[in-house]
Amino acid sequence: MERLSVKIGIVLIAITAAMAYLVIFKEIEDKIYLYIMGASFIALSILYLSQYRLDWWWYVNRKPPQMPVGLEKQLQVMVPFYKGLDPIEKKRFRDRTMLWSLGREFIPISMETVQEDIQNLISAHVVMMTFGIEKYLLNPFERVVVYPHAFPSPNYKVLHSSEINMEDGVTIFDLERLLMGAANPVKFYNLILHEYARAFMEVHKDIDFPEFPEEKWETLATMRGFDKKFIETFVGLDNVDPKQMAIEHFFVTPKRFHHFFPEEYQRFTEIFNMDLLKKDKPVIQIRKIGINPIIGE
Repeated sequence: MERLSVKIGIVLIAITAAMAYLVIFKEIEDKIYLYIMGASFIALSILYLSQYRLDWWWYVNRKPPQMPVGLEKQLQVMVPFYKGLDPIEKKRFRDRTMLWSLGREFIPISMETVQEDIQNLISAHVVMMTFGIEKYLLNPFERVVVYPHAFPSPNYKVLHSSEINMEDGVTIFDLERLLMGAANPVKFYNLILHEYARAFMEVHKDIDFPEFPEEKWETLATMRGFDKKFIETFVGLDNVDPKQMAIEHFFVTPKRFHHFFPEEYQRFTEIFNMDLLKKDKPVIQIRKIGINPIIGE
């Protein structure tokens, strides 16, 4: 992946080395060469400290990184939302997915690395949720921790499969169940949408989200063929927030959600600025996402 900071750095290193060669080995005494060498060295120091900001500005405003063909094929198979988009919206989705991934730190636990396809899958689901919104990065949730299996944590001593730590801006996943939910949403529950629904609600505390009191659990269960116990077992924690479950249902089975919860569906279309029943162009008010459709924060 091309980085503007690397290109600039190579030029500055070449200039610094050339000036040092002339001054030290050729013994040229003209002070202009010393000034140029000093200026290049200072510029290199500034570049080192600001390289990530510079690269991010470049990617967002000038040259979004291209998604590899293999990852685009993954979206076609694993993210039905992406498959239904028209070509222009697909391009915007890919750009946002690559940028969101670049802006995160993926941390593997008890495994060597978080593979690129897993990073892409997580990023794509978050981008799907925020596709109709200009500020789609969901900062300050900038770190993603991935375990190969269920895990305990300081907040929850029991083994569980997903968690969000709002103070540290971290989402944590059990890779095995994350893949189960993403690959087979009919049979399992999507943990990515579940946790980032919570992140979304934390970032947008000013939004009035529809309520899903206890008496609506049965209808939510009927929609997906799940019950409360199944989801709590799948997540590994008790007291699952029904709003998180409803948001997951809204994105995974929008047609059924609209049938069972027409008022709540309408409210979610307003919140997320998307009507998911319009598969090729779901964004309702395109101007809400800015003149440059890939700008995040």
